[in-house]
Amino acid sequence: MTMRWAVSALFFVNGLLVGSWAPKIPVLMERLGITEASAGVIVLGLGLGSICVMPLFGAMVARAGSASAVRLAAWLAAPSMIWISLAPTYWMVAATVVLFGGMVGGMDVAMNANAVAVERARGRAIMSSCHGFWSLGAFAGAAAGGWLIQRFG
Repeated sequence: MTMRWAVSALFFVNGLLVGSWAPKIPVLMERLGITEASAGVIVLGLGLGSICVMPLFGAMVARAGSASAVRLAAWLAAPSMIWISLAPTYWMVAATVVLFGGMVGGMDVAMNANAVAVERARGRAIMSSCHGFWSLGAFAGAAAGGWLIQRFG
């Protein structure tokens, strides 16, 4: 049962990271004077980072296993949230969002591989509930991020 909850926690944390990022967009737009079009390019950077890094993490999972890959991605994704908040220029924000997208995408590959391994070990499907935990994390991250921004700026 522990493996099942551990992998569910990974999905929750990944969702939490993505959900926490979304409320930052209007704050970044205001702080850096970013237009809607420029904000769209930043959002595109999140997806581009994911697409570019996911194959690398797929190879890492195949070579070293999902546990080390998910650890690396999580440890690099978390501080990049702070870097996004502190980046002083548009281009630094954009670069950090690409990195963040890559790490969230890499974590996604590794945690899905982890969930498949848990499914095999338990002989029972858990993937849909894992994605439910991702959604709960995204909801919690967006709610907490919005509250924190409203409360503390």
